[in-house]
Amino acid sequence: MAFLSVPLTQEPINTLEEVAKSGIPTASLFGSSYILGRKSANPWILQMADDHVAFYDSDVGLANYSRGELVLYQSRQFLENEIRTKLTDQ
Repeated sequence: MAFLSVPLTQEPINTLEEVAKSGIPTASLFGSSYILGRKSANPWILQMADDHVAFYDSDVGLANYSRGELVLYQSRQFLENEIRTKLTDQ
């Protein structure tokens, strides 16, 4: 299962169609979501995969997300690990 974390925008983004049309690229660690996205039958996911970028340092990816430069397209495990290691003492 993957999650989309969308930065704050002037107009809220709530659907895959809105993500695909927003002009904000999706991004994932090592491009893992690109590989999965290219196998989808959903046209909006295919369009998001076309604009997908990879990041190789989670801190850089999260910083770019925080600046509204990308939509995170990551697994639940990645997000839980980032929260656990960066925001708690676990």
